[in-house]
Amino acid sequence: MADKPIPPLWDNQFDDRGQVLQGLSENSFKLLSAYSGKHLHEWKALGIPVFSAQATGLASDDDWAYRDLSAFTLTENDTDEPRINTHNCMGVLRLRDKKNDCAVQLEIRSRFDKDNPRQYFLNYLLGKVFGGCIVDEAIDAGKDAMWDLLLAFVFRHRLEQATRIGLFRQYQQFEHNDLRFRGSLNLSEHLRRNVPFRGTLAYTTHQITCDNPVNHLIRHAIEKVRRKWPGIFAGKQDIADLVHDFEQHTPTWQRGQVLECIRQNLKPVRHPYFHACYEPLRQMSLSVLREEGAGLYSTSQEVEGILFDGAWLWENYLWTLLRSLKYQHTDNANRIGAWKVLGKEFYPDFFFAEPNYASVVLDAKYKHANREQHDILQVTAYMFMLKAKIGGLITPTKGCAKDSIVNSLSGLAESLGQWHDLGLEIPDDKLM
Repeated sequence: MADKPIPPLWDNQFDDRGQVLQGLSENSFKLLSAYSGKHLHEWKALGIPVFSAQATGLASDDDWAYRDLSAFTLTENDTDEPRINTHNCMGVLRLRDKKNDCAVQLEIRSRFDKDNPRQYFLNYLLGKVFGGCIVDEAIDAGKDAMWDLLLAFVFRHRLEQATRIGLFRQYQQFEHNDLRFRGSLNLSEHLRRNVPFRGTLAYTTHQITCDNPVNHLIRHAIEKVRRKWPGIFAGKQDIADLVHDFEQHTPTWQRGQVLECIRQNLKPVRHPYFHACYEPLRQMSLSVLREEGAGLYSTSQEVEGILFDGAWLWENYLWTLLRSLKYQHTDNANRIGAWKVLGKEFYPDFFFAEPNYASVVLDAKYKHANREQHDILQVTAYMFMLKAKIGGLITPTKGCAKDSIVNSLSGLAESLGQWHDLGLEIPDDKLM
């Protein structure tokens, strides 16, 4: 008898016991146990798109908040059902065991949407961090709704990365039969088509072009995502321009040839110039087109999914607000903005250091507004190193409008207080 689908889970870093998994078969438990405790960098090595401070290079290797962060851990004892702890991660994981014909899907939502399964908070954060307009209301329809939503956001993100280098170009072979001879003579084709002599020559050329299978695959994915989420590519002109370029420079693309296009794109993009941007985009396009037949050609894949570190998502959302207020955001990946003390580099989340104003240090915390000793000590240490007079935490909360928080932040540098607990409203009945 097949297992019942695992109901939606919530990220629960601050609940050590985790959530109970009822009715889990032995094979499903073994499958989950095989991946239990895997750190985010291990999931990334398995081909899972991972968005975290560590994976994107924005966290110090010795930062306690990001060290050894796991997607989930599974526990079992003799007197209780198995429990799963999802820590600080959100997303979807699909695990398969072909040998035992077993499959498990984990859908991990934000703990701040626990009282509202429509996931307004997660939808809102994803829209602000990744851009694009999904829908007027949050999504909660169908077993794969969250998977489709995350695919759309990550696909848009991959497209945005591709705007840095433009369209993918690749050598393609073209057959000609005219008098503008170049390339190499195709003797067999010439004899077949031009004897008796017709005044033309059959020949073959190799040209570098944008009209290639990789761009065709991406265009199929663009069309599918846009049909479901019409506003997904809105908001950034460079993405809209790239989508337009895909349409203009793939004249041989045909809407009905999805399966043939998938067959032509089973090998990775290896060109050193295009690999970093277009190999992840190729993989994401295949994931988007899975229902169109891509799954027929990736049956060997035993793990797929998308993972987000809630702290990373929250911090990047806050940056969309704070950058306009002249706050600075450190960048560990490029070694920008670090403060060095006793040979060590430290990266406060946000700080404000403008002439004629008091310096401010703020730390983003993706958790309910309850101070913990290490949080206070961390910010206090940053305040000491930066000689800042004002510091505090920014956490999700209820009952604090967005306009109020922006006004509070813009006037914080003129405050005489030393410590501020700042809360940002959680959308709970509509998208803001």
